[in-house]
Amino acid sequence: MNGGLPSKGRNNGAKIAKGDILLFLDSDTMLPKDFLKDNLKEFNKRKLVTAGIILKPLSNKISAYFVHLIYNMFSRMVQFMSPHAGGCCIFCRKDIFQKLKGFNEMIKIAEDHDFVKRSKKYGKFRILKSKQLFLDIRRLEKEGIIGITKKFIIIDLYRLFKGEIKNSPIDYEMQGINIKKLDK
Repeated sequence: MNGGLPSKGRNNGAKIAKGDILLFLDSDTMLPKDFLKDNLKEFNKRKLVTAGIILKPLSNKISAYFVHLIYNMFSRMVQFMSPHAGGCCIFCRKDIFQKLKGFNEMIKIAEDHDFVKRSKKYGKFRILKSKQLFLDIRRLEKEGIIGITKKFIIIDLYRLFKGEIKNSPIDYEMQGINIKKLDK
């Protein structure tokens, strides 16, 4: 459901959702067979309030594999302290979504990480292991391994030292919109 930047679209979609568990996906993802069944079973068994997923590139390129490997290792490592979950796939209990008042629409970049980090006060966030999510690598191909890695490091350092990103410190394109240019 399109509603502007990701936070607004996700919030609008959640308003009309009927189920007890919400699943936020991006359009550049592909779900393997039994993805929902297996991951929902794990989500419920582990009594989670939010969860992210292990990402696998829709490519055989070694550079794509390497970037996703590093991201997955980082996500697993920080899941207990400062959860990270790419907006491409976030599971969330609907009651927790409502307590959080959804995604913060003032945050321009990393609103997904902010959302799962805030969810921690209501229960456990974890990275699900049952089924991986396949992710298109068009952004990686467009920006290159060094360019995308540099942006993600800048984003995480900015969040660590200055807080959530309400005015973009970098040129960052999302849904065909340059986020930094929105600040001007």
